[in-house]
Amino acid sequence: MPKYRILIVEDESIVAMDLKQRLIAMDYEVTATVSNGAAAIEKVSSYQHDLVLMDIQIKGDIDGIETARKIQEQFDIPFVFLTANSDTATVERAKNTGPLAYILKPFEDRDLRTTIEIALYRFQLEQKLKASEAWLHAVLKSIGDAVIATDIEGRVVFINAAAEHITGWKSSQAKNVDSDNLINLTIEDTEKPVKNPIKQCLRDGIIVGWTNHTILENCSGQTISIEYSAAPIQNNQGAQVGCVMVFRDVTVARDAELKIVSYQNQLKKLLTIRTDELDETIANLSQETSKRCIAEEEALDLSRFPEENPDPVLRISKDGKLVYANRASALILDSWKCGINQLAPTKWMNIASQALSSGVGSNIEVEVKNRTYSLVVAPIVNSEYVNLYGKDITLQRQSEKKEHKLQDQLERAERMKALGLLAGGIAHDLNNMLGPMVGYPELILRKLEPDSPFKKQIKTMQKSAIDASVVIQDLLALARRGKYDLVPLNLNKLIKEYHESPNACGLFEDKSGITLEIQLDQNLPNINGSSPHLQKVIMNLIVNAVDAMGFEGKLTLKTWHSHVNELKSGFSKMNPQEYACLSIKDTGCGIAEENVGSIFEPYFSSKEMHERSGSGLGLSVVYGILKDHNGYYDIISKVGEGTEFILYFPTTLEPEKIVPVLNDTPNGNETILIVDDNAGQRELSKEILSTLGYRIIEVKNGTEAVEFIKNNSVDLIVLDMIMEEGFDGLDTYQNILEYHPNQKAIIVSGFSTTDRVEKVQNLGAGAFIKKPFDMKILAVAVRNELDKTIRVTTKV
Repeated sequence: MPKYRILIVEDESIVAMDLKQRLIAMDYEVTATVSNGAAAIEKVSSYQHDLVLMDIQIKGDIDGIETARKIQEQFDIPFVFLTANSDTATVERAKNTGPLAYILKPFEDRDLRTTIEIALYRFQLEQKLKASEAWLHAVLKSIGDAVIATDIEGRVVFINAAAEHITGWKSSQAKNVDSDNLINLTIEDTEKPVKNPIKQCLRDGIIVGWTNHTILENCSGQTISIEYSAAPIQNNQGAQVGCVMVFRDVTVARDAELKIVSYQNQLKKLLTIRTDELDETIANLSQETSKRCIAEEEALDLSRFPEENPDPVLRISKDGKLVYANRASALILDSWKCGINQLAPTKWMNIASQALSSGVGSNIEVEVKNRTYSLVVAPIVNSEYVNLYGKDITLQRQSEKKEHKLQDQLERAERMKALGLLAGGIAHDLNNMLGPMVGYPELILRKLEPDSPFKKQIKTMQKSAIDASVVIQDLLALARRGKYDLVPLNLNKLIKEYHESPNACGLFEDKSGITLEIQLDQNLPNINGSSPHLQKVIMNLIVNAVDAMGFEGKLTLKTWHSHVNELKSGFSKMNPQEYACLSIKDTGCGIAEENVGSIFEPYFSSKEMHERSGSGLGLSVVYGILKDHNGYYDIISKVGEGTEFILYFPTTLEPEKIVPVLNDTPNGNETILIVDDNAGQRELSKEILSTLGYRIIEVKNGTEAVEFIKNNSVDLIVLDMIMEEGFDGLDTYQNILEYHPNQKAIIVSGFSTTDRVEKVQNLGAGAFIKKPFDMKILAVAVRNELDKTIRVTTKV
């Protein structure tokens, strides 16, 4: 064991010689004995000493106390004062120089040895403490999160650069300030104050954390969203000596969350802004990553702080061993299947080796048991190890996925809405054009001789016009313009009716290689629906399935009922309740994943133009009708294996209603007023009703109709709903009732039923007829309304 080197400063030579002999006898090395302060300072500067024994009263320009002060300023050498004077003033003056001990003359060898050993031991402890404090200070200063440490009274003893930035307090200002002055927290939604977490931690001795939308107001009045954790600092005996609070600015992430809440109404408008914010977030994250890559250079030991960090902190040595991991790293260690002082997974061994070789850090995202972590790789080159600083970014990634999903749903809905509006306008005009083409052939056929050679051509024209009107109805279904008359009915009955229809028979006539299996739930509840529209849905999906299979395959129709909470495919959210379900499943070519979101758009097809059949509106019509029935859909498809469409309709407890069958074409001799702004439609209605024996008066708009009714009366009005000049069927009928309160009327329109049609009917009007119509439909509606008993009407 090396001897401690001691310098003796004593102006009395006999005392100095005696002291030297006694120290040598105690196995110490006496480097020199000097009698004044100047000589002592010269000796200390030219030779390394472990301890200075300094007499307070020495000769020369400076005494022992002043000599000790100068040595302390220039050299880090401990000293012990020797004195025969113990007056209070001298002791107080000597204390300011920071001696390790005092010894009063005269003294025993035992006292001298004890004092020296205690002084040397105390000096070693102080040196270790200074080194540890310097290392911990460097670590806390360089970490990316904000850190504030306090004493047991809650006064600030440390604040790093990140905390200075967030709170606005400089380290020099914050030292010894009560933490209440720095930590001013409120709950974002309620603005209710949050108790200082440092004071809570000091009071209860537990970790205090809060991540639910907390706002910090800094010294400049700026508000910042933060996540934080406060943990107790304990000494070696487990006693609490202070508190450390770690927090970070999450303003950007919170802003993103708030924007998602309003995305359903403003997503289209805010898309560009949100993209810019996302770019800014990425830039901030990149800056944060760069900051985290600056790690400590001379760290030899681990401090208590990383262990209390709520985020993962790990260390991998140059030889690939995991040498440290804090408690927050448990999930990562479990996925790595390794422990402390064991080799890390090969991937991370390579990452650590590359980082140490290049001296450049990196940022890596990893998935661990449904959690997403961002791990900053920080190489500490001189110490030959790599630190990994983790951050849980699961919520951020989930928010981004939800945002993209909402964006896709909104764009798809807006695209369908725009196409629907266009289709609805076209359908109205085409219905007016098709009216004469559907109605006149029947009038012509009644006038032809039974053996006329023109009958076949006329019927062909009539069928073509009727087929065209079916396409128009598809456009109206796509447009979703108006309301259906929804009545209780059963899906099983509709499936059976279609299966037995000529259309179904013709569809499978040349498809002998396709087998059909029907599995119907005999206890299937009723739904509220429109029979012709749901028949259209069933037909379109079956035609689509058969077309996908070609000449062989298996088609399965299945119904069941169940309480459904969510869709398998996740296309949209649904109301959890009881649903009647219909599955149409084929073994055809399947739908490519990238096309699933577009199949309901009009005229979309993955086929070449020469391979297509039908109007191109089939699935678009299905979509429109399904939405009008408050229904939902699932699509399960795999290329080469087939496709399954699953439709969900809300059930009802009401019994099924029987729809009456139309009678034969009736006639009459009453007076009828025809009101229509389309000359062709007026002429057609006049021809049909005149042929049936009625007396006809016609006007071209609602204004002329009201003027006529002021001085005349009719038995019935055939009233067009949609007319020009901003005076439609509802406006016309309301004005007519001022002169004839019980006037009978029926409504015709190229659109489906709307709210304004219902208001006309509530005022007293009868049936609603869709254009184009044939003689029988118009005749029955007219006769039924004329035969009704007059009822008293009320204004809407």
